Amino acid sequence: MRIEGELEFDQIREGMYAEFDVVIGDEEMRTFERLIGDKSKLHTDQAYAKQTKFKGRIVYGLLIASYFSRIFGMYFLGSRNLCLSQCFNYRNFAHLGERVVFRATVDKKLESVRMLVLKLEARCQERILVTGEAKVKEI
Repeated sequence: MRIEGELEFDQIREGMYAEFDVVIGDEEMRTFERLIGDKSKLHTDQAYAKQTKFKGRIVYGLLIASYFSRIFGMYFLGSRNLCLSQCFNYRNFAHLGERVVFRATVDKKLESVRMLVLKLEARCQERILVTGEAKVKEI
């Protein structure tokens, strides 16, 4: 079952998921570059990136992964959660301007410690970009 917005811990069930999509463009890439300081030509220089196997600039993997923070802060427990851990596996890449769909699914609900284990996935069309897991605890 897809959810929209925050829920109380007792309303959350295993299998529930939250999902949203984003088009990551040049503005987001430049902001990330300024904040993080990663000036890798693969992400910043179209002429250079066109000569690689990627055939153009690709989105920073950590920029893609950072969008999961929106799910932690806006869905499930929302502002009443603390993210305890995150683990990501980078499986593919996205070019600038592609639509990326982010999904987090409740894999486990641990009542005794009021914690959720979330399966994470970022996808672009049929390509899986990032998979992972996060543990969030109600505060």
